[in-house]
Order: sequence, then structure tokens, then C-alpha cells
Amino acid sequence: MKNTLTDSIYKAWRTGILPLVTALLLLTGCEMDSDMDLPLNVDSNKYTLTSDAGSTQVRIYSTGEWSVRLSEDVEWASINRLNGSGNTPVLFKYGANYGVPRAVDIIFTRGGLEQAVRMTQEGEDPILSLEESRIEIFSNPWDLRIGLDNNLREDYKQIRDTIVYSVIPDEDDDETPEPDEEWIENLTVGTDAVTFSTLKNNSPRKRQAAITLTYTDAKEKKHAVTLTVTQATEEASMTFTPDRAKTTRKATTIKAELKQNLGSLLGKVVCTPVYEGASADWIENITLEDKVLSFDVKENDSEGPRRASIVFSLPGTAGELTPAAPFIVEQTYEADYRTLIKGESGQVVINNPEAWFEGIVISDKDNANVETTPNSAPNATDYTVNAKTAYVQMLDGSYGYRVQFNSAADNTLERYSQVKISLNGVTLTKEADPERYTLSGLTAGNIVSQTPGTASDLIRKEKSIGQLTDEDIHTYVSLREVEFALPDGSYTNVNEGYFGTSNFVSCVPRTLYDKNGGTISMLVNNKTPWRRDGSGMPKGKGTLSGIIVHDLQPRYGYTNEGYIGRYSVRVLEKEEIDLAASESGSNRRTLVEWNWNDAAIKTNTDGTIAPDKGSGSLWCTDPGATNALDNEYNGLTTGAGLNGKNALKFENTYWWNFAENTGYAVALKFSTEGAGENLSLNFTNSQGNAGGTSIYGPVYWQVEYSTDGVNFTVLPESGFCARPFVFWASTMTYCATPGYADRVFILPDALRNQPEVTLLIKARSTQCIASNTATVDQGDTGTITSDMATNKRSPMRFGTIAVKSNK
Repeated sequence: MKNTLTDSIYKAWRTGILPLVTALLLLTGCEMDSDMDLPLNVDSNKYTLTSDAGSTQVRIYSTGEWSVRLSEDVEWASINRLNGSGNTPVLFKYGANYGVPRAVDIIFTRGGLEQAVRMTQEGEDPILSLEESRIEIFSNPWDLRIGLDNNLREDYKQIRDTIVYSVIPDEDDDETPEPDEEWIENLTVGTDAVTFSTLKNNSPRKRQAAITLTYTDAKEKKHAVTLTVTQATEEASMTFTPDRAKTTRKATTIKAELKQNLGSLLGKVVCTPVYEGASADWIENITLEDKVLSFDVKENDSEGPRRASIVFSLPGTAGELTPAAPFIVEQTYEADYRTLIKGESGQVVINNPEAWFEGIVISDKDNANVETTPNSAPNATDYTVNAKTAYVQMLDGSYGYRVQFNSAADNTLERYSQVKISLNGVTLTKEADPERYTLSGLTAGNIVSQTPGTASDLIRKEKSIGQLTDEDIHTYVSLREVEFALPDGSYTNVNEGYFGTSNFVSCVPRTLYDKNGGTISMLVNNKTPWRRDGSGMPKGKGTLSGIIVHDLQPRYGYTNEGYIGRYSVRVLEKEEIDLAASESGSNRRTLVEWNWNDAAIKTNTDGTIAPDKGSGSLWCTDPGATNALDNEYNGLTTGAGLNGKNALKFENTYWWNFAENTGYAVALKFSTEGAGENLSLNFTNSQGNAGGTSIYGPVYWQVEYSTDGVNFTVLPESGFCARPFVFWASTMTYCATPGYADRVFILPDALRNQPEVTLLIKARSTQCIASNTATVDQGDTGTITSDMATNKRSPMRFGTIAVKSNK
């Protein structure tokens, strides 16, 4: 194969320079031979060859003898001669190049003269990268190996390294200290890794070393990659919260929070279970992730308690480190007394001196938000129920019991303590739908032992709302990515005269939801100290932790009996509401909202009510209805909490079209174009004029939807009860609310991206409260009639109406 550049130069020599030299020789004769002796010349000092195998001629121009060689012995290239004379060409042969560009020099020598011709063969672009660009290492001396990805083949030997040291200053350092030593040793670059050793960091400050690897390819282009090594002042360490686990006989997965400074070396830690006694191989699947230690415990079939420890070691070339103390695992062998009741529900008295269980207390005897305190009379609340109630979950958090003592004095259970409770003489009650268990009839004598503990002793359960099961009832759960659906005001938006300073009403549910469409009520008792502390409510998402319960709230429920959902959550301390303060931290966005926070009714050109955010229309479908502003109770402190004229009421209607035998509705129209997933209708409402007469509005309501404003569909599971607002009376009904109730309904996905959607909040029947002294059973036994006195008609009051979606 001929090189075209060589051929061109040769033609120029033959047609131009050579005839000229010949003519001079003819003119001057032989006596000019020594004077015209040609120096050692080549036609080019650089050749660029393709990556394919081939050959090319390299020409030398000389009138004497010369020698030729390659600058180094290489397997991929050769020349056909080692010497020659005159203008004899040299044939350069080369193999195919499957790697990076490569080069070798052809060296011509004549006497003291030398000419080098650079032969560069094309190839793949060089690859040079490290498995990690930054690592953090503990203060102990250690050998490290970092993976090196490259396609240099034997050229890896040409990689050069440099190390630049620095010290990370403390905040109180006026200037950055100078490095006190070169602490990277034995740096070696191999075909697939770079290895080195660190010296122990005895200084009081962190330090860094920037290791740069540089490769210069055959085209003189530099390729560099840098590894930054940060060495801490602390020795290798792993700590766990909790640092031990005690679990029931059931198979379970244990997780503990992990804090460590091993960085990428965490994956090299060896976890070895060490068993005490004859029972072995009951701990498996031990894993260490960035922030979690996790392992599985098999069911205990050993007929006795057992114990083991998980030992941790970090092997190295010069020995091994022990980065953590052993993690202790204890597994009990008590019976699961829930199995005593075979049916869906029932009750049994346990008469067995050997019956007991161990658990972790998740409530506190002095906390005011443990249990709903029932009305013992229309104007009296039995607060001792809260004081007598506790919740104890199994050591592994798998399930829990509600525990009811005979008196508040008997309840000495402190939060996070580990207890052993005797069940002899205790009544076990099983309730269905959802399945849950209560232990009652306990005295202080049933507490066999109580060892103080901390929050770190809890086995953490973190779930979304939709992941909750009946097994979670009466256990402590962290609900992730939740937020309040209606975050105006405080945790209890109520008239304090009927809530905080009297005994009429003792609990308010507030609705939480998440981006998956899950909803749950957070229950807040009227003696909870942080419920109206002046700081308001967080408006963003986060993690909320509390005790999962099932509760009925007749004043607020979706049914006459007070159903507010399968699960509710009780938060004992405000710090367990770890949500973002600002709406910018929310998973949701508002499409349209009416809130009247500026105490003004805005209207559209067609007379409908305009929203405070977004675009839309709001009206009552009864042509005779009117609207007006009224009071809201979203106060931030424990005064009356009155927000004057920050709510809207539709009034002067029976809420029933007797001619067509159908309900009237509050209607809202808006666009959902550009809406995200999980559209929801969120509103707060109540009924009445805060008097004992105007309370006879429909109890049962539902939500309907339409995209054409004509054909409406009932939203599944959208039924709810609207209760009258409280009024002053010594024998007030058990069904009145001291504030506006939260309502949240997830809308069909088909309503997204519609130019127009109409929703109806519509009366479902003429059932109403029986009287202003009605019990819960009488909450829906009255009937609205067309001849009912007009002063008994009940306005429908709204504090906020909003439509939201995921961002």
C-alpha cells in the first residue's frame, strides 16, 4: 500500500530537483562530487496512518550510506531494512489498531546526522475514568483500591500521577493551615485500578488529597482524571438507632437507623451473626445500606427465648477494623393472645397467671391527646378516659394493644419504656372492620416491670397512607409525604367557648392527604397544649408520626355514627409534625379556591361568586337562595378564635326541591386544563346560624360531577353528614360541631384537562336532626317538609372551597 504524500514528494523530486542536480553534475564534472554531497533528508517527518493494517514507503534522500531503526521495539510495526544508501525507500508495515492512537519513530542515521520520522496510527478515543471521583475515609491508616476504567491496554504504563495536598480549615481558623505531611503512600496505577495507602490522621482537622492521573496520547493530547480523597479526624465508626432489638416470636424484618463514616467502604463490611445457645441460623439477609441496617428474623420455633449478636468487621490488606459494637438481637417466645378470639369480634377474660407479654409503650400517662373523651352528658366530658388509656406495641412494632386501666392512678406507663404486662384477670376485646384489640380491667399490679427508654428504642415503621393495614392499629407509624388538605388557621378551628373552655366537645379531626390520593384524619383533643399556640399550621409536605387508631366522631363523621375513615392518627407531641412550613414545599397546587379571607364576596359578570384564586363560578342551584358572609373560627390562639365574616353561607332555602323530589346543591364550575394527578375537592363546612332553631338542614349530602353541566354522575364514596353549628344551651345536641368540618374527596382522573368541570355539593335526602337536644341515634331521624317553619331552615356554611391536584 503506497502513501499518497510519499508519492507526491517523490514525483516532485523526479521531475524538479533530480533533473536540476543532474544538469549541475554535467556542467561541473566529477570534481564537484564532494561539494554536492546531499545531507540526510526525508520527504516528511510525520505520517498519519489509518487504524487498518497496511504499509507505506518512507523515502530518504542522501548520496551516501545510512542506517535505520525504530525508536523502540513494538509488536505492531516493522521496517524492511536496517541500512541502505542513496535514495533507497524504507517499507514501514503496521498491524490493525484496536486500541487508542499509537506512535513510533523511524530513526535514520548518517554519520553525525539523524532524522526522525513520526509514524502515528489512528485508533479509538482514549478512555480514562475512575469508579469514584470523591471519597471520604476515616482517620485510620488504610489501603484503598479505586476502579479505573480505560482502553489504554499496555499504554496504561504511560499514565503519570500527581498529588496535591490541602487542609480543610475550621470555622475559627483565620487562614487555611498548610499541609503537615504527604499522607498518600504506595500509589500504583494498574490496568484496572489505582491503589494507595493512607497514613493515620493525627491532626485536629480534616485534610484532602487531590490525586490526578494524566495520560498523553500519541497526538500529544492530554487526558486527565482527578480523585479527591478527604480524610476525617474520626476513626472508622458505625452507630445504630436503636442499637439493639427485642422482638416477638413472629418472623419479622428489623431495621435500625445507621450513621457511619465509611463511605464507599460500607459495602465491604462483613456482617456475621453469632448465636448464643443451641438455636442458630435464625437471622438472615443482613444488609447495610447508606442509612439503614436491615435483617430478617425467622419465627421462633425453639420453644424458648433466644439471643444473638451481629458482629461487624472491615477487612483490609493489613488486618481488619471493628467499626461498630455488636448489634444485640433478642427474640421472645410469648403467646399471641389475639388468637384466643376466633370470630370476627368477641371478648374473653384471660385467667392464667402465666399469661404475659412484653412491649414498648408508645403513649404517655400525662399526655392529653391519647384517646377521645366521650360526653357523659350533653354538657359534660369524661376526661378520665384519656388518663386511663395507653397504647403498647410489640417489641418489633408488628401489632399493638389499646390498654385501659381501671383508674388514672393505675396507669403509670411512660412513653418509650419497655414493659412486661401480666394478663391474668384482664379482658381482651376484639373489634371488627377494622380488626383491633383492647385490653381492659388492668390495675397497677398488672405492670410486672417497666424499664425507661427513649424514642430510639422504637422499631421505626414508615409508610404512606395507602400502605396502612389493620396490623398498624395501636402502633406508632411515621406517615411520609403527607400534608394538611386545608391548612388555614390552627390545628383546632373551633369556637373556644364550646371547646377549650367548656365540656361540650373534646376532639377535632383534621384531614391529611398525600400525592397518591390517600386521606387520613389527625385527631386533636381540646386539652392538647400545642393545638392553638399561635404558630398556625404547616402548609407543605413532610413526615407526620403518631399512633394509628380507629375512632368514631359523630359531630364530624361521614356517617351518622361518626365514621371518619378506617384509620386515624393521634400525634402526641407537636415536634412529630415534621412538615414544611411553606406552600412551596407542598406536593399539591391549587387550581381554584374560594376562601373569603379578605371578608369580601367577589362576583362574576353573570352574578355567580368569583374565586379568590384561579378562575371559576360558585352558586346555589335553588333560585330563591341568598348568600352572605358569616363568621369563621380559624383563630391561632385559644381565645374565641373568631374570624369575622371570613366564611360564606347560602341561606333561605330548604335545600330540597319538593316538586322534583331532589336536593338542591352548591355548584362550582372551573377548568382543569394542565392539572396534575389526583384531583381533589377540599372544603370546610357547617350548618345553621349558631342558634338552636335554624338547625334543620339535610344531614346527608354527596358530590356529583359533570363535564357538560347537564349530565351528572355521583362521585363514589362521596357521602357525608353536615352537622349544625354549636349554640348555647345546657342540653345541646350531641351532633353539633364547634367549628367547620374538613371534607376531602378525590375526583376521577377523567376530569383532568377538561375546559369545564362542574361539581355539585348536593343534598341527598330530607333526613335531618330530630331536635336541638338530639342524641347520636337521633341525628338523622327528623324530616324536612315544605311546610316547615322558615326560621328552622339551615344555612350551609363554607370556610374554604378548593380544587387541587398534584404539581
